[in-house]
Amino acid sequence: KFLPMWSLEFLADKFASDEEKKAMNSYLKSLYGPYMKKLGLEANTDMDQRDPTLAGDIRRKLVDLFAIILKDPELRAALTESAKKYAGFESDAQIHQDAMNPELVSFALSVAVQELGLPFYNHLESLLAETDNGTIRRRLLIGMSATVLPELSTRLLDMVISTDTRINEKAILIFGQLDMKETQDSAYAWVKDKYRVLALILPEQYLAYAPMVGSDFCSASQ
Repeated sequence: KFLPMWSLEFLADKFASDEEKKAMNSYLKSLYGPYMKKLGLEANTDMDQRDPTLAGDIRRKLVDLFAIILKDPELRAALTESAKKYAGFESDAQIHQDAMNPELVSFALSVAVQELGLPFYNHLESLLAETDNGTIRRRLLIGMSATVLPELSTRLLDMVISTDTRINEKAILIFGQLDMKETQDSAYAWVKDKYRVLALILPEQYLAYAPMVGSDFCSASQ
C-alpha cells in the first residue's frame, strides 16, 4: 500500500514539469492524507498496539512525506512546537526526551531548524557541545543538517573537518546538505574542494561511499 509513495515523489521531483508536480503532489496528499491523520504523531493508535514496528515505520514515512517533502504547514507547525519542547528552546535549554514521540525527534528538529532559522540552529549547536550521548547527538546533527541558509550551510559543513564531530557523525552533515535542493550544489562543491582533507581524516570504508555524493543529482551537467 505504501510502496508507491516514493516512486510517485521521485517522478514528481525528477521528471515532472511545475504544473505536473503540483498535480502529483496534490494526488499524494489525497492518497496518503487519511493515513497521516489516522496515525498522527503519537504511538497510541490501534495499529501501534497490534504491530508497533509496522506502525512506527509507516508513521515515519508519512511524516517525511508530509512535513519534509510536501511541507504541510499544519504538520510542520506541530512538529516545530514539539521540537522546541524537546530541546528546551526558549525555556530551560535542556533536552526533554519525554516531550514527544522519540521516533519523530529528528524530523521535528529538522523542520524547526528550517522554520526558526539561526536562533534554533545556535541552540542545537550549544546542546551538541554539552552532550556525549550518541543518540541525542545524532538527532541534533540531523536537525542542524536540514538548514537551508547559505551562511549556516558552510558553517555546518566545516564541522565535518572539525574534531568537534565524531567519525561516524560526519556523513550525517554531508548527506543532509546534499539531500536538499537549496544546498546540494554548494555542498557538492564543498566536498570536491575539501576531498583531499576528507581523504586524510576519514577511514577507507567511509571513503568507499564517496560516489554517493551525487546520488540526488539527475541531469547531464551534474
